[in-house]
Amino acid sequence: MKLLIITLAMLLPVQAQTAKVIPLSPQDAVERQSLERQRADIDKKIRDLDAKIRKQYTAVLEGEPDASNDYVDSAFTFTGVVTECFSTTGSCETTPLPRRFVYRRGWEYGVVYSEDFKYIVPQEAPKCVPSSYGYILSN
Repeated sequence: MKLLIITLAMLLPVQAQTAKVIPLSPQDAVERQSLERQRADIDKKIRDLDAKIRKQYTAVLEGEPDASNDYVDSAFTFTGVVTECFSTTGSCETTPLPRRFVYRRGWEYGVVYSEDFKYIVPQEAPKCVPSSYGYILSN
């Protein structure tokens, strides 16, 4: 009886660790790998194009009337200059004006494309619901 218990105890972990695996043909494996690489490349191209479209159509320079407080990125754009002239020395100094791009008010959360991809509309703000931890985002 003791031997039976020991034998069963040794066999149970072995059975629990087995996995079912079916190998693919080399041709199917290569085709699947190729498609996965293509999908990754296409996903990157879509992300890059979305960022370009979003910046091109929904970003304005800070300080404009419809500007929000959400910065597109941390880079500054130099628009115009300030010239200061000093009466004591008679010299003038020119300094570029740094400004950053921000999203238009109402477009901070991204864009949604029309079915034919000819138009964009603002993405709705995520919904916040009260919880015991404060507010959380809701789907």
